[in-house]
Amino acid sequence: MKRMIAAFVLMGLAIAVAIYIAMAPVASPTADGALNGFLAGLDGLVDGIEAAVGRSTGALIAIGIGLALSLVLALIPTRTRYEEEGELFFNPSDELDLDHYPQAPGAQDLIEAEQDEDAPVEATAPAPRPAPPPEVERAAQPAPVPAQPVPAEPIAAEPLPAQPTPAPFTATPLTLVRKVREPGRDWFGDSSWFGGLPRLGDTPWPRDLSGIALPFLAQIDLADIAACSAEGSLPRAGSLAVFLGDGGVVPLAVDVTADFTDPPQDLPPAFEEGAAMPFPQHTSRLTRWLFPYWPIEVHAGDAIGTALERDHPFYAVGVGEPVETLWWHSVQHFADRLREGLEQADAPIAAHRANLLQAREELKRIENDPDTDPYELEDAREDIEGLEADLARIEEQRGSLPDMLAALESFTEGRAPWGVLSEQELEIVRDLLPEAHERYGELIGPAIPGSLAEMATVSLRAAISGPPEAVAAIPEAMLARLNAEYRLPAEGTHRLFVPASDSEEIVLVDLAWDDMIEWCWPEEARFQIRIAPEDAALGNWDRARALFVPG
Repeated sequence: MKRMIAAFVLMGLAIAVAIYIAMAPVASPTADGALNGFLAGLDGLVDGIEAAVGRSTGALIAIGIGLALSLVLALIPTRTRYEEEGELFFNPSDELDLDHYPQAPGAQDLIEAEQDEDAPVEATAPAPRPAPPPEVERAAQPAPVPAQPVPAEPIAAEPLPAQPTPAPFTATPLTLVRKVREPGRDWFGDSSWFGGLPRLGDTPWPRDLSGIALPFLAQIDLADIAACSAEGSLPRAGSLAVFLGDGGVVPLAVDVTADFTDPPQDLPPAFEEGAAMPFPQHTSRLTRWLFPYWPIEVHAGDAIGTALERDHPFYAVGVGEPVETLWWHSVQHFADRLREGLEQADAPIAAHRANLLQAREELKRIENDPDTDPYELEDAREDIEGLEADLARIEEQRGSLPDMLAALESFTEGRAPWGVLSEQELEIVRDLLPEAHERYGELIGPAIPGSLAEMATVSLRAAISGPPEAVAAIPEAMLARLNAEYRLPAEGTHRLFVPASDSEEIVLVDLAWDDMIEWCWPEEARFQIRIAPEDAALGNWDRARALFVPG
């Protein structure tokens, strides 16, 4: 391999020489310095080559010499490997001193063979045997014992005990359904749930290979699983904690009524309120580090209990229907969105300035071109006027936005999040929202809620999985609608222990896109944790892998 590399290097040098011959002279006639002097000397050699054989012929000769030397270097014989009686060994040469490698298999035999070949072969007479004393009978003399090692008797290895074959992992496919939310019931003592915090006891919070803490998704009581699956490989006590990542199913033997585990300080954010996208890249007032907490029921097979299937995300009101109830949580969310837009406002302003600078440079090029079409020049000047007007407008918006934000934050100051707005307060917000779009839409349009219905939707998603006072603030008719129609994902169901559709793996966890608990997976995919059947049988839960699959 080293010879081949050297051959390639040699060929590369030859090509470089040929290129230099073709490009000479390279040295500057006015510059000084050692390097320029060296290049001037090389240019002189090229002049000589050109005078003797011509520039093109000289370049071809350089390439030919390099090719010939490279072939010679590559074809020089080196050590080879031979195969004899099924064993591989090296042919000894002067380059390999086997005296330095006595531990190598077969090395001692090769050393002795090499020594025997080098030493001259001579016939030697047998040494004379001394005559025995006369008083000792010849027959009494013992026979000479050959000085040869006696081979040891081979010791038969005791056979290892046969390892028992683990029983295959078995479990009944299950469906997970979010529970009905009842006013006045504290459901934080339930034994199986989505989101919130886990109860890990002394088990450490799992992390990925980079040391980053994994987001928590669910914890399922094994007693709930056993109630739906009379037979199976899982124990009937303890729980399974589910995290988003490889090895994300953690079996626990602790009591699920123990205290919730505090999250790690470096836990990544789970979602941004109102953004419908998990795992935001930056944090703000809208960032939430935990997915919404929601207790669940476990059902055998495809059963879903009293829940109803749905095929659409949740929205507070129908198309064209007015919003009749709004909470201070909604207005605070509006203010947080404006605050986020203000903090990000420098980016669009910088982009407008960059576009204006580029347009001005283009105008200079057009003005300096004698062949410029007058209409092109006029269009370029009009473009600059438009960009200047746009920049002035969004800079004015940037300057006045803090005043509107301060007024809105003063309006919400001291308000309980789940207090309901009066009719007069609702009318104020109804007027403020379109004004914000009109005055600041060009600068921070995506940050402003699109409608009162969008604001109410965000608040209801937070309330239904929030504390008891939040649930109490939901109108009775809306709570009944949420409990009846929105306890399942928008498409499909959440499942446990189902076979993979594209492999022999077992899908331990299959979680669908679910807007009610902010599981808005990319491209509405499904999150799965899979494990090979043999690893499941051995209990190697850490070998489970996480992935998103099309929904």
